[in-house]
Amino acid sequence: MPDDRTEPHALATVAPVSRRHPRRHRVMQQARILIGRETVLFCVVRDLSQEGAKIRLHRLVALPPRFELMIAAHDLRTFEVELRWQRGEFAGVTFLRKLGVKA
Repeated sequence: MPDDRTEPHALATVAPVSRRHPRRHRVMQQARILIGRETVLFCVVRDLSQEGAKIRLHRLVALPPRFELMIAAHDLRTFEVELRWQRGEFAGVTFLRKLGVKA
């Protein structure tokens, strides 16, 4: 026997969770990888989203798990990033936090 206290609109339906990644924008922005105080590597940002970037290194080098990425756009933005993947001269990083912006 149905329970008269339960109304049809009281049963909430849950929307499926979207597995889509944030929208990526194809770019070609000069950047620098800063590893500690001694090492600077030049690279180009090829894809950019709010959560991360795809970069192309100018020379093949194994990147550490975390480093700073300085991106030159209309301003100079520096992020602490985490390496997500690396295949040859390409790598994907996730932004952990923004360290600064200079005009």
